[in-house]
Amino acid sequence: MKILVVAVAALTASPLAAQEAPVQPPEQVAVEPEPTPPSPDEAAPDLPEEDGDGRIVGGDTAARKDGLWQAEIFTIGEGLYTDAEVKEDSAKLNTDLTKKGLSHKPKWEQSHRCGGALIPGNWVVTAAHCVVLPCPEKPCLAPDQFLQRRGVRLGTLNIDGRGQTYRIERAVIDGRYSKAKKVYDMALLKIVPDGKPARLDFMPVPIRILGSKPGDLPLMRNPNLAATGWGLTGARADGPKRPQVDREGKPINRASPVLKIVSLKLLPQEGRCQQEYPAAMIPQVICAGSKPGEDTCQGDSGGPLTRAEGTERVLVGLVSGGKGCAIAGMPGLYVNVTEYRRWIEEAKAASKAGRVVDYPKQPGTASR
Repeated sequence: MKILVVAVAALTASPLAAQEAPVQPPEQVAVEPEPTPPSPDEAAPDLPEEDGDGRIVGGDTAARKDGLWQAEIFTIGEGLYTDAEVKEDSAKLNTDLTKKGLSHKPKWEQSHRCGGALIPGNWVVTAAHCVVLPCPEKPCLAPDQFLQRRGVRLGTLNIDGRGQTYRIERAVIDGRYSKAKKVYDMALLKIVPDGKPARLDFMPVPIRILGSKPGDLPLMRNPNLAATGWGLTGARADGPKRPQVDREGKPINRASPVLKIVSLKLLPQEGRCQQEYPAAMIPQVICAGSKPGEDTCQGDSGGPLTRAEGTERVLVGLVSGGKGCAIAGMPGLYVNVTEYRRWIEEAKAASKAGRVVDYPKQPGTASR
């Protein structure tokens, strides 16, 4: 499958003002000219993502100013991909939609899970489906296991061994989250330094949320948005008898170790958005589209959706889901973070150290 590359207009930004001090790493080391691969004891592969909907196809390489607040959520600790499972994956038919080509994926690609956005106070916002651990077999892992199995990376555009890593000390998921309806896909993470040396390319800078300052234009007054992420650069084949790997067993579509950016346009909830996602058209959801051949894709989930506000960029949303990647005329779904400013403050108060909390607590959240 051909990987599409489309140029994106340059986006302007300046250092964000009136914010809390950026996350301070415990230690910094000199940045080398070329990326250094992760050491064997760094992030190990883990359970697959809960779904394949989180989606950059097309787009362009992001500039530093576009990724100052960009976070990566990656797998740490004991993971699913044992030698036996890599062998099992290699033995699958090339047309098997579950084939991942694990034997040809480097550590950074195996361990990458989602994106996120750093906000003031050493908190990261991301998608709820990035925090809910998958459950391929019963019994399912306890929700709190997420804290031991995931970490956060900041301070780099290149996740192949760069950046400062952080431990997730606590997490809060919107208790109304529904995977089936694709609504309330919001989560909040508190991060703390993990004590490991840093290969920082720049100091992380938190991004403020649209509406947090007087005079911000309402969301619909400026429909020009941008999404960033390290997800797939081409859509996976989703039809019968379509190869997922090439003749050598290498995955046809790969994630990008370097941050990508794509331009999107805010769309009204009526019309095509209502037609494709009738249950998801609520205030907490943004519907957005892109030019043909451009889109967010698997691995971009939870990453920031931003727009220009004066001389700065502000956070308006997070990558959530949709139908496929880069399908002509098909809009995607994004969390409307501007509707979550009050929830974020209440969720901070409801959070508990060492726990993954649902807020507000809803009956039946365990099954989701």
